[in-house]
Amino acid sequence: MRQLSESDKFVVVTPYFGGISSAPRQTELSNVTRYFVETYKNLKPLSSQFIVSVSNDTDYETIKDLGFDIEILYVKDIDPIFLPANTARIIQKRDFQERFVYYTEADQLLYAKDIYGLLDVLEVDRDAYIVPQRFCQIPNEVIDRRRSRYRDRNEDDDSRYVEFDGVDKEGDNKYCIECAPWALATEETTQINMGRKWIYATAPYDEERYDWFYNKYWNTAFNDRLYNNVINDEAYGGAYLCHMDLFKKVMFQDSDWQPTEHTAGHDLLATNNSVCLKTIDYYDFHIDHLSGYDFNKKLLRDDWNTAR
Repeated sequence: MRQLSESDKFVVVTPYFGGISSAPRQTELSNVTRYFVETYKNLKPLSSQFIVSVSNDTDYETIKDLGFDIEILYVKDIDPIFLPANTARIIQKRDFQERFVYYTEADQLLYAKDIYGLLDVLEVDRDAYIVPQRFCQIPNEVIDRRRSRYRDRNEDDDSRYVEFDGVDKEGDNKYCIECAPWALATEETTQINMGRKWIYATAPYDEERYDWFYNKYWNTAFNDRLYNNVINDEAYGGAYLCHMDLFKKVMFQDSDWQPTEHTAGHDLLATNNSVCLKTIDYYDFHIDHLSGYDFNKKLLRDDWNTAR
């Protein structure tokens, strides 16, 4: 991945929680810290400030003992499922010189072919945010089980299982594209969606700059924050890159339904005039979701259909 100049580096924000809460968790607890270490090493070259939030003494000491060049944001006296939302609201109140923020779960490695191109997009349209395509390793022998479990999300499409040399790759395993659009974009549908979006845009339409993005997740009217599960899933990636202007106007919610996912994507999608973008080419901007492999390995179990 191309390195950024100091003036283009962004603020990285990630909550860290090493325990069990009321929210479902797919990560094996023995892997939590290791995944964070990999995430830090991956993102540190791109960041001017690296902010990690915690909500208990154990996690604070764990992160502190790593000795990394980070800010530890200790958010006390909260339910840990709301750590992401509390983190975002605290950061919204701060003043930053940086123009961009990258929010991510603490177990995801970022890959970008043209990081400057992405930042150019966000500089032109500050209501846009860019969500990486989400790769997760899957044992080849359970691909059919995953296809069956998520057939309603079109995961029986062969294009959702790709080759990638991730840091934890084992053997000849493939990677599943999580939260991919349920219908692959065509040139025609992309142009139609581009035109619809730019009716409401604050900047001129630049076809060359945007022709490599999906733009099918733009919503002009959410009725009292009523979420559509299909749209949320397609627009989600557990991470996003956005302009600081957009980040500061998002209403981050303490939601009992998918609390971590709200901060990691849903609340941006529900923000007035926001635009969610994903690259058409999976490899242009994507993450390696490390704990996704923990989940996919559970599909090897006899109770695979109910595994979490």
